[in-house]
Amino acid sequence: MSQTALKIIALICMTLDHIATFIPGAPEWLHLIGRVSAPIFIFCLVVGFDKTRSRRQMLLRLYILSVAMAVLNTVSNLWLFDGFTVENNIFQTLFCILLLIQLMSESRKKTALYLFASFVIAVPMLLNSEVLFYPDVLTPVLSAVIGNPFLAEGRMMTVLLGLLMHHFYQNKRKLSISLMIYFVFQFINSQLFLCTIILRLFTRVLFDASRIEQFISALTEMTLGIQMFPPGISIVYSTAWVGIFALPLFLLYNGQRGRGFKKLFYIYYPAHIYLLALLRLIIGEPPIPDDFVDILG
Repeated sequence: MSQTALKIIALICMTLDHIATFIPGAPEWLHLIGRVSAPIFIFCLVVGFDKTRSRRQMLLRLYILSVAMAVLNTVSNLWLFDGFTVENNIFQTLFCILLLIQLMSESRKKTALYLFASFVIAVPMLLNSEVLFYPDVLTPVLSAVIGNPFLAEGRMMTVLLGLLMHHFYQNKRKLSISLMIYFVFQFINSQLFLCTIILRLFTRVLFDASRIEQFISALTEMTLGIQMFPPGISIVYSTAWVGIFALPLFLLYNGQRGRGFKKLFYIYYPAHIYLLALLRLIIGEPPIPDDFVDILG
């Protein structure tokens, strides 16, 4: 199976996922199908990054698209959409994955500095700290501008998935083992409701619950991609582990690029999101809430 075939499968799954996100009344199980799309896109991305003649050009393209998508989302949410928001920006996640791969190939110190600085910056941004002198609505744009992996869609867990794929994709056995471990952890991560209840009781009995819960939620959202203490919810559930079903497709990959369609994803991704968002605006009903931070946006 070529990269082109993988990308087409991922595009179809992604579209079904976003139909369930934006269109009222769409079946919830479409989200499960959509969970395989992000791993496929990331797999194709890291393989292509190793084979490209110009890594810098690929990074620059994703960075520009990431910032442009963040600006478009912010402007649309402020002046166009009413009753729902568009926060989809997989471009930022993909950029952060490639940037980390490049930094790791150059210097461990650069990598460590980038991650440390990103983490330090992300905490107050995610907590909407009063020390930040800008409106909260600008956080997605600023996050894209600085290329912060802890604030990217899917958070650091999705970035980690890209790093694992890049390290093991040339060895299918090691790739399979690493991804199974990763998605087993994601499944365990999806069952964190017991930890949520225990931590909530602990913080409310011994500490200032609101501040402690906000901080823990910020840490778990930046790293695991979930909020341990979502407002009004005691049980956290994630379907990210369903991405394991993309593994058989990786094993069928034949190392061939296929027909290409190089620009298809870059055009289709924002186009289909905003077509669905506009359709949702026309329908005018409350959107169906997703059960997880959508890594495909």
